Amino acid sequence: MNPLVLAAVTVCLVLVAVSVWFWLHGQLRYVIGKSSLRIQLFGVTLRRIPFTDIRRVGTPKRGNSRLKTEFWNSSLDVSHRGMIVHRLTGWRRRILLTPLHRYAFRKELRDAIAAATGNQISEDESDPADGPESPGGD
Repeated sequence: MNPLVLAAVTVCLVLVAVSVWFWLHGQLRYVIGKSSLRIQLFGVTLRRIPFTDIRRVGTPKRGNSRLKTEFWNSSLDVSHRGMIVHRLTGWRRRILLTPLHRYAFRKELRDAIAAATGNQISEDESDPADGPESPGGD
């Protein structure tokens, strides 16, 4: 096979793979159920977080370890749509979500957790494991 044709086919395949990857990320949905938060792709649950395992919900802080965070972003704009769900258990206790309206989603999630468990979760308590907070919030 001609090397030029092979290079063109390789570039096309890479472009198609990257396009499909970004399209799939845009199809992620965050569903608040009666007892858990579910992350779904085409209606299939990929990740389920029980309300009893959620410690708090907040915005991402600078300086957090990326190794301890699960990324479930459905958008490339993490800085303005990012939201962190802090879990009580597990190796990766922080989960990054990017709902379309993060403050409305956070209120909905907190209300659902309060209704299901009877506990109000805290929003912005400081946690030394989260690293230094950025001055000025977001």
